[in-house]
Amino acid sequence: MEMKVLGNSCDFEEYVRCFYAFLDARKLKRSSERNAILRAVFGFGKHFTVEVLQNRLQEQKCHVSRSTLYATLGLLVDSGLICKHHLPVRQYEKFYRTDAHNHVCMEDSEEMIEFYDQRIEEIKKEIAEKYNIDVINHIFTIYCKKKKS
Repeated sequence: MEMKVLGNSCDFEEYVRCFYAFLDARKLKRSSERNAILRAVFGFGKHFTVEVLQNRLQEQKCHVSRSTLYATLGLLVDSGLICKHHLPVRQYEKFYRTDAHNHVCMEDSEEMIEFYDQRIEEIKKEIAEKYNIDVINHIFTIYCKKKKS
């Protein structure tokens, strides 16, 4: 299996433009709270939980209600800028213009392993050809438990 370093290839301004275009298309308000959440989310290098995000906002002296936080995270998921992983603890990660990667999620802990495997890319190409579609992005997650010794 080929492993590689994963990264994000867009800048914050592009991230903001995409989110604002999404909000504008749905006639939703731009707000300082949503902007603060967007900035905090963009600052994460890896996965994050709602609690970690809320703590980061509090450290920055930005007071955002829990309902605004969840609503904005939902909008960011709907816009394709982040994705949500269902583990024992819900985690999010930036999704827009990130390197293709996949996940192994350990259900008996919060551990998440990111990996890249060229074979999955080949499967995506085969599916695209078979169904005459363009694959925009994908999420491939394997949920596991550690074997007992």
